[in-house]
Amino acid sequence: MSTREIPVSIDGPCGPLEALHLDLPDARGIALVCHPHPLFAGTMQNKVVATLQRSARDAGLATLRFNFRGVGQSAGSYGEAVSYTHLRAHETR
Repeated sequence: MSTREIPVSIDGPCGPLEALHLDLPDARGIALVCHPHPLFAGTMQNKVVATLQRSARDAGLATLRFNFRGVGQSAGSYGEAVSYTHLRAHETR
């Protein structure tokens, strides 16, 4: 069993997002690990994010971590959640 993450690209509306995926054949679930805010130097390589990924792996979970838009090799740029404002309308209903 390999415990090495593989680089993947996730298609998004502003272009591909850079990601690392670990697929475990007998995974008990999946952990999606997001990084701290991009304006504060957050990336998927952040020490806390990497530690969370390893802990999830050790607990038997498949993992996925990615860089948000404009971070690392992810396309686009940080948009201050402007493109997500349409979701807020659904949350208040």
